[in-house]
Amino acid sequence: MTENIQMEGINDIASFLGTCPPFNRLSPSARQSVAEALEQVHFQPGEALMEAGSVGDAYFLLREGKVEIVKKNGDGEELLAVRGAGAGVGEIALLTRGPRTATVRAVDAVRAYRLSIEAFEQIIGREAAVADYLLEEARANLQKVSFSVGSPLISLSPDRLSAVFARMTPLVVSAGTEVCRQGENGDAFYVIQSGRMEVLAKELEETPILKALLGPGMTFGEEALLTGKPRSATVKAVEESLLLCLNQKDFKELLEADFAREISIKDALQMQKEAGNVLLDVRFPEEAEDGQIPESRLLPLGELRVRCRELDPKTRYLVYCRSGRRSKIAAFLLNQRGYKALSIAGGILAWQQAMEKSSDYSM
Repeated sequence: MTENIQMEGINDIASFLGTCPPFNRLSPSARQSVAEALEQVHFQPGEALMEAGSVGDAYFLLREGKVEIVKKNGDGEELLAVRGAGAGVGEIALLTRGPRTATVRAVDAVRAYRLSIEAFEQIIGREAAVADYLLEEARANLQKVSFSVGSPLISLSPDRLSAVFARMTPLVVSAGTEVCRQGENGDAFYVIQSGRMEVLAKELEETPILKALLGPGMTFGEEALLTGKPRSATVKAVEESLLLCLNQKDFKELLEADFAREISIKDALQMQKEAGNVLLDVRFPEEAEDGQIPESRLLPLGELRVRCRELDPKTRYLVYCRSGRRSKIAAFLLNQRGYKALSIAGGILAWQQAMEKSSDYSM
């Protein structure tokens, strides 16, 4: 329910703004101007102030009551935060010009002030202190939404996670936009904040084949950056989506070292003998039919994203392919999901060459 702000008195609201960051950074006259632009609104318990995926058209400042901020997580919801009087919500969509990244719902009766997107943009345009504060708040809140429970990047240390997020750039794409195109060189890694992407690839057929549908929290674009080869598929937005983009240089500096760890043939030979280590072959089944390293488990790279839950998080996987390129991608995908994986440099070819020199080897 909306009420005329005059019912409360502009001076009282301006005084309240003086207790609320970032408006407490404004001069008294500037706070008075903000108070005049506000509209008072009420929400009943359980009523949504905003829904994830909807268009952002306003910023809300809470005067009374509490709200919960939630995002979808599988078939349920994940609670991200609870906010009370003096807190603001809704800045992310206004600053990124993307869809709402989470649902904000009243826990009890809520009285709030609504600031339209037009008034919001005017204020941050003329008040640098407010703009700086809201940008930092949006960055912190967006990090919480993007990298919460279930995110592939949540296994990073808090410091490294913050460093990765600080280098990421929000990117809003409309339905039908091709973010990556098969055959082109890769220059970025992406995290889906909201929306859905489809992965399409041409093989022998002229018509692209749908390989996967990706949703919030999922990532794409790492394969070309890890291998140096052209994009193997086209990734296109199914609907308006908000992505977080990490350029190639920052990807290699911040993620490749952590997630795409390699070991030498010498180290792999030693580790194979130790308990708790399992060889994981990520080649195609037809390749494995021509020969595997003894006691290997087969899990093709193309099935890894879907079937990784079959693996044991307590086991360390020594991953190999033919030459070491696919195994590097597999190690990246497993490590970012909380598994322990090392890529065997040179793949099965290098392994076989090493084994030929060892009298202990029998195929």
